[in-house]
Amino acid sequence: PKPPEELAYQAPEQFVPPVTPHPAIDLYAIGAVMYHALTGVPPFTAESIEQLRQRVLNEEPPPVATIVFDCPVWLSTIVEQ
Repeated sequence: PKPPEELAYQAPEQFVPPVTPHPAIDLYAIGAVMYHALTGVPPFTAESIEQLRQRVLNEEPPPVATIVFDCPVWLSTIVEQ
């Protein structure tokens, strides 16, 4: 099995079978990579795959602007979408 950090950029749709390819999955991944690039951490971290799955499906990551205070609000908003 893959460690949780390898799954940190997966969209919620990818944790619920059956997984069907969709552009929204790629947009989520781009947003997750942007989040990590701006904050230095992935949107979600966890000790196990199941914990990561639960966090991705049920939680919202902290807004970028609450971690990086000089991040423009418009950029934080785009990443959060």
